[in-house]
Amino acid sequence: MIRKRWVGAGVLLAVVASLTTVQQLLPRPSNTLWWHVVYDAGHVPLFGVFSLAALGLTLTLVKRPQEHHLRHYVFAFGVTLVAGCLIEVLQWGAPARTAALLDVARNMAGSAAFLLLAATFDPLMAAVTRPRKTLLRAASVLLIAVSLIPVGIAGVAIVRRNAAFPRLSEFETRFGRYLLDTRNVEIESPPLRKPWSSEPVPVNARVTFQSNRPAVLVFLSPYPDWTAYERLEFTTFSEHDRPVELSLKIVDEERLRTLGDVFLAVLTIEPGVNEIVIPLSRVRDLDSGREMDLTRVHRIVLSAMEAGEPFSVWMDDLRLE
Repeated sequence: MIRKRWVGAGVLLAVVASLTTVQQLLPRPSNTLWWHVVYDAGHVPLFGVFSLAALGLTLTLVKRPQEHHLRHYVFAFGVTLVAGCLIEVLQWGAPARTAALLDVARNMAGSAAFLLLAATFDPLMAAVTRPRKTLLRAASVLLIAVSLIPVGIAGVAIVRRNAAFPRLSEFETRFGRYLLDTRNVEIESPPLRKPWSSEPVPVNARVTFQSNRPAVLVFLSPYPDWTAYERLEFTTFSEHDRPVELSLKIVDEERLRTLGDVFLAVLTIEPGVNEIVIPLSRVRDLDSGREMDLTRVHRIVLSAMEAGEPFSVWMDDLRLE
């Protein structure tokens, strides 16, 4: 019996080691938002199996595992929690790694879900009656489902992004805004007021750059293959009585992390309507001498050029023509 427990615990540890290798060491198939979300969700099964391995080891090491059986589950959860927190702490400052409290929450959710489910099949858990088993299994499924919500949202956002192509952004919907990241930028969509009085201007968002601080609007994971198109276009409207400047940066997945290895342009937004047109031939030929991979465009970044008073720019969605 003891030998079987040791074998079972060893198998679980081997599975944990394999999952850790896949999630932590192997490169992602693609450095996109989708794969980041999927890898984050991988914390749930990884630490769920880890907690089962911890439970198996504690039951193997004690002489009478049937005594105070619930304590073994609590101990396994505690070991998993400490291990998860330690891993996140070690990732602080590590190259290409980030520590996050959300990862700790995913670790705890995976551990709790797997241990609750295991308890419903454990013959030594006499206190777990049939009605309680149903509740524990439902709680386990709920924890896993809640942990996977970001994967579902990201999946819907990517499907909608693909369906909207060659439009590259979508300000007015929740899933479109999911693919936007902002720092010191406010987005109002649809805009509550429209400053033009004559013919309508085709814009659907008011973007305010808090330019007294670094202000950045990032379009995450746009549709990556631009090779069939000639230019990037969008319309802006400015109610200011002076020009304002924005920096436009386009990055592919092969960037070498140097300033000249991304496309950079300064956009001068004049008072009134501005039609922004960026030929993709300019985007393709980088100052570093490398040719941008227009089959793997990674992100588009708009940022305020200089410190000063906050300013707003009305924008429509980015699109390829």
